[in-house]
Parts: sequence; C-alpha cells; structure tokens
Amino acid sequence: MSPDLVEATSKDGIIGDFGFMFPPEKPVSVLFSRSNMTIRIVNMQRNLAPITEVSTLLDAHFFGKLANYKDELLDAAIQFGVKANITKVGEKIALEIKVAEPFDKEAWLKLTCETGEFSKEGEHVFYHPAEKGSHKIALHAIGRKGRNHTIELTLNAE
Repeated sequence: MSPDLVEATSKDGIIGDFGFMFPPEKPVSVLFSRSNMTIRIVNMQRNLAPITEVSTLLDAHFFGKLANYKDELLDAAIQFGVKANITKVGEKIALEIKVAEPFDKEAWLKLTCETGEFSKEGEHVFYHPAEKGSHKIALHAIGRKGRNHTIELTLNAE
C-alpha cells in the first residue's frame, strides 16, 4: 500500500512548480521541482525541524536567482536601439536589433508601437512615425518555453 502524498504547501503558498510532502499533518519529507531542478528535503533526527519553511526559503532562493539570471542573460543577448532618437514624421528610421546565441534560435521577436508602422528591407527593420511627438516602441522576445522579455525605447518625431 502506497502512502498518500499531498501537494507541498506552506503559509506562503505552493512550494515549487509542483511538490509533494509526507505526511500531510507534520511533514518529515518534502519533494519539489522548480524549473529544471528537483529538491528533496528530509528530516533525519528525532527532533523534527520545520521543513516546509526551509523548503519555501530554498524555493524562493533558487527561483529568485534563476529568474534574475535569465533576465540578465536576455538583456545581454538581445540588443535593441536606434542611432538617433529624433526623426521626422514620414521618414523611416532603422531599428538596430541584434540577437546572440542561444536566443537567436529559441526566441520569436515581435515589435509593437501605439502609432506608426514597421517595414523590412532585406535584413533591416525600419520604423515610420505617423505623427509628431513621443513614440514608444517595444521589442518582445518570446521564448519557446513561453518566457517573455520586453525591451522598450522612445523616439521623438518632429
């Protein structure tokens, strides 16, 4: 007969992307997974330590660092800018978009703006402002695992 496993939770919520603890009333073992890591915490002494709190802290520590690390990698791998931040209505301005490995093979890129249009000539992408004023352009990198990253720039059209 197998033991009943319940979802690993603490006062802060669910531990990991998914996790289990045993026994539910006073856990002595917690197993959880976050991203590509699997972590198991087990009480080994007669005096039981509060392992759900330890599991929550480890989850927050690993996941927080992992999220920041991925954002730093994306910032370094995806460069988005223009040579001049001022242009004229009706003139096109070249957008500089460079994506380094491994994200050049793992991300979809999408440009958005509130006004104006985009065009592509060969390997170059251009923005055409439709009216005077400030224009916010966003480059969205969408990873194949659903992770999104956005970089914004502002142009002024005279």
